[in-house]
Amino acid sequence: MKPLIVCLVVFVTCCTHAEDATADARTQAYESVQGLRDSGKYLDAEQAARVMVAAREKSLGAGHSETLRAKIMLVGILYVEGKQAEAELLLKDLQPVLTQISGAELRDYLLSQG
Repeated sequence: MKPLIVCLVVFVTCCTHAEDATADARTQAYESVQGLRDSGKYLDAEQAARVMVAAREKSLGAGHSETLRAKIMLVGILYVEGKQAEAELLLKDLQPVLTQISGAELRDYLLSQG
């Protein structure tokens, strides 16, 4: 195999593994916040969710499904903490994006949050 092709194969393989590792890290972060929330550690969950939302907005963009999922989790945490006004403001910010998502996608997402 020519050296250039070998380099490209190695590069693509490394990038694929890096993307998989990044996706795994995002999943672990989400599950960690979920665990804090589920164990009643709402203040810790809120702080972690805010960090997660900021990181996902920066790396994936505000309209990415994982960013939206993180924001919706933050809304739920705020609501449970009694911070309904802040939760409602965040929901109002999300409304235009959520209305663009097809009904089936949104329904599936909401059902997965059970």
